[in-house]
Amino acid sequence: MELTYVERKTPILTVAADSYVYFFDLSATTKGDNTTPVLIQKHCMPIHFRAEGGASLHPSGKIFIAGGSDLWVRVFDFDTGKELECNKGHRK
Repeated sequence: MELTYVERKTPILTVAADSYVYFFDLSATTKGDNTTPVLIQKHCMPIHFRAEGGASLHPSGKIFIAGGSDLWVRVFDFDTGKELECNKGHRK
């Protein structure tokens, strides 16, 4: 999990779990009790995060990166979840 701040200065919590990346707005709550953040985006990924990997939102709030089971790092559009780039790195 990683806490980042997008351009509008809203704290966003990024969570990678199973085959999804979730983004929660920590400045808003669903129950008004300041303990339940609001889910603002959820994207199904072409990778899974069972044993390793994670995701990080770019400070601009427009893209995020994710890496997981296949050891590649991918760049995605925040709004659509569309894969923009795949960086395969070191492979045997």
